[in-house]
Amino acid sequence: MAEKKICPTCGQVIKEKKGGLILPIIIGTVIWLLITIAFNQYYFAGSGFWDTMPLIHLFFGVLLGITNGLIVGLIMRKK
Repeated sequence: MAEKKICPTCGQVIKEKKGGLILPIIIGTVIWLLITIAFNQYYFAGSGFWDTMPLIHLFFGVLLGITNGLIVGLIMRKK
């Protein structure tokens, strides 16, 4: 079991902060959003960007980014 840290001046136990999940989720979402937009611009260059297929790719790219950020955040939290 981990040793508790005690404040030398007041004698209270110092709690260790665990990393949050919000920042990795946001970073993962932004990265995957940019990757998905670049993919849509390259792969769907002939059709309009706002057709259904590019929008489906964009939506699921954001979901993939949220999932990846959540996984990375949980891994960071375990360490």
